[in-house]
Amino acid sequence: MANLKHLDLNLLRVFDTLMDERNVSRAAERLSVSQPAVSGMLTRLRDSLDDPLFIRGQHGMIPTERALELAAPIKKVLQDIDQIITPVEFIPQEAHFTVTIAATDYALQVILTPFLKQLSLQAPHIKVDVRMIQDSTVQEQMERGLIDFALMTPNTAPPMLRAKTLFQEDYVCVVRQEHPTVQGDAMDLDTFCRLDHALVSYSGGAFSGATDQALKT
Repeated sequence: MANLKHLDLNLLRVFDTLMDERNVSRAAERLSVSQPAVSGMLTRLRDSLDDPLFIRGQHGMIPTERALELAAPIKKVLQDIDQIITPVEFIPQEAHFTVTIAATDYALQVILTPFLKQLSLQAPHIKVDVRMIQDSTVQEQMERGLIDFALMTPNTAPPMLRAKTLFQEDYVCVVRQEHPTVQGDAMDLDTFCRLDHALVSYSGGAFSGATDQALKT
């Protein structure tokens, strides 16, 4: 009775190659191993399957009836294994799926708008679902699979999520012309802190932002 419990899958590759070549030397060359190595693996395969499998003939190796029965199933098994371990090639033009991205209106304008233009050219069948970001629920939404990506500032990103910096930018101060306090193109920190500020909060009710947090450090 054949013992398949400890069968080495590499032996199936040898079997398949011998079925194609019907010659130990050519099989060894194709497998990039020595001829004695192929002979040794064939011996192990015969023991595992309890059948001679190949008999030496005048013009090469002649498969037994059992070998002929196994040829197609073994080739299919090897093809299935190759398909499993071979990375699937990503072809943007043929991709069909939806990506859900959470972002602020600022990120939508600066990042997503040019991104969507390029995406429509390179991967026209990929759909993008854009949602307003909620900092407090980003991690939960990620874990539940509700969103795939989030565009946010580093100080609001949950520490447990994998993040990548896309770009750096500088803050600028905007005041009206002929401002009574700010003169010229420069402003010191004390003057900046004394002035009134407008803070845009997309979540509402926030009167402290990234600038306030930076000044506290």
